Amino acid sequence: AESWTLLAESWTLLAESWTLLAESWTLLAESWTLLAESWTLLAESWTLLVESWTLLVESWTLLVESWTRVVESWTLLAESWTRVAESWTRVAESWTRVAESWTRVLAESWTLLAESWTRVAESWT
Repeated sequence: AESWTLLAESWTLLAESWTLLAESWTLLAESWTLLAESWTLLAESWTLLVESWTLLVESWTLLVESWTRVVESWTLLAESWTRVAESWTRVAESWTRVAESWTRVLAESWTLLAESWTRVAESWT
């Protein structure tokens, strides 16, 4: 009877060992699953990081392009104001020439008028 008891206990221990082995394999499979999920999350994180850096570079590129356009616009505006100033300078020079011409014409006219009046006065005397 004692042999049968030992045999039963042995079979019980063997069954428990197989159960523990099955649980170990289950835990190992779960660990591998978690490891695979971790690698997947790491890959996704790296992908997001690369995408973020790409967007950052694109943003900086757009910012530089915008500032370049602003500088170009200011340059064009400055050139326009320079042209306006040059035009006003030419207008002022034209008016100066007109004024000089009128001054000469008036001076010559007054001189001629004075000479005429002088001759008229001389003829009366």
